[in-house]
Amino acid sequence: MVSEAQKTTQPNLKFTVVTVCYNAAAELEQTILSVLKQDYPNIEYIIIDGGSTDGSVDIIKKYADKIAYWVSEPDKGIYDAMNKGIAAATGDYINFMNAGDKFASPKILSKIAQEVNTADVIYGNWGFISSDKYITKRAGSPSKLWKGGQLNHQSVIMRVDKNKILYNTTYRIAADYDLFCRMYASYNWTFRYVPITICIFDPNGISCKNPQKALKEVSHISAQYFKGYTYWIKRNLLFCNTSIKNLLKNYLPISLLNLFRQIKNY
Repeated sequence: MVSEAQKTTQPNLKFTVVTVCYNAAAELEQTILSVLKQDYPNIEYIIIDGGSTDGSVDIIKKYADKIAYWVSEPDKGIYDAMNKGIAAATGDYINFMNAGDKFASPKILSKIAQEVNTADVIYGNWGFISSDKYITKRAGSPSKLWKGGQLNHQSVIMRVDKNKILYNTTYRIAADYDLFCRMYASYNWTFRYVPITICIFDPNGISCKNPQKALKEVSHISAQYFKGYTYWIKRNLLFCNTSIKNLLKNYLPISLLNLFRQIKNY
């Protein structure tokens, strides 16, 4: 962390925020407003729409004078759309705040600007609503990326290097995890943790809806970047543990689940 004495806002630092969307009219406006309400003065806002037919484009046009660039056209999936955002970006750092997600407060990018220093990647915590309860998740360490979900792409701001930060679109669910691993293990980029909640994200995304497929992609990516028998063992144990937990949740009566929780916490 940068000390209080070292913190200096960098008004010349330019943030690019990209929103990717497709037929998300119900959620899109709250995302747009959370970006436009940021009190940091130097933001480039880009929206990449996948050719929506539900009124999303009308919402985008409503704010067109405040958007640096937007397009509505078919794409090959979320990561292809995110790559289009990277291609259009002219900022120093980039963040993806997709439809349904939002910044946790209007001061987030101002706080991040005080923390950048020389880091390549700034990351923080994230929140979400589950069963009408607000939950905050603390980001993990990049050194533990072999485990999987240590970072949340909405709560990551990374240096714009168009030769290095494109998403691998062969992964349909975990291309963001692949990019984090690449930045850490292959590029040796510097990561700085900021202990604030950066975003409130939509927990109904593709990875949450397809947990087993997501775990398979994560397992494959982890083995690729973190070589060695130890990592293979740990990754697969984690996969089995998650599968068993899901099986128990789905098929055991609530009374038995509560009993197991009481025994675990005894």
